[in-house]
Amino acid sequence: IAIMPLWFPWCLRPLARTLGGQFESYEHLGYSRFALRGVTLTNGDVRVTAERVAAIVPTVWMGRLYLFDHPQGPFVTVTNWSLTVSASKTPSGSSRESGVRWYAAEVTRIIQEVLRWVPTAETRQGVVRVPNFEWRVPTAAWSNGNFQASVQSLNASPQEQTKKKSRVL
Repeated sequence: IAIMPLWFPWCLRPLARTLGGQFESYEHLGYSRFALRGVTLTNGDVRVTAERVAAIVPTVWMGRLYLFDHPQGPFVTVTNWSLTVSASKTPSGSSRESGVRWYAAEVTRIIQEVLRWVPTAETRQGVVRVPNFEWRVPTAAWSNGNFQASVQSLNASPQEQTKKKSRVL
């Protein structure tokens, strides 16, 4: 009971709203974990959605973040997600290549911010969308600064796909 604070489910929805988020349902997964379904987070020109987000409760999260080593297992697991950057954010260059680099830098910036608070995580079945570009991310995982992902461009020709698949991220 001490690990799963009783106030958490009731406080989570209003807290999520103040941060630009919402979710359809909350479920307990034992005493130290919970899951949200139908998650949406909007922050300016960035929108993140997820069918399911499973995570450890705040008391365990803070303990693992500040008091203990990070044992095996993710802080968060996200399934069927998307990250969309709206068209109002525009790259400074006009070429396709400079646009891809600009959006890649934006996505990297977002990931770096998340890594501050989520030292270990896994995602499955994701999509990253920016104007004129879309990438499928079947799997991604990070642990203490190491990020690994499987990424497939949905805008590339078959020849470019083969080239991208052979690159190490």
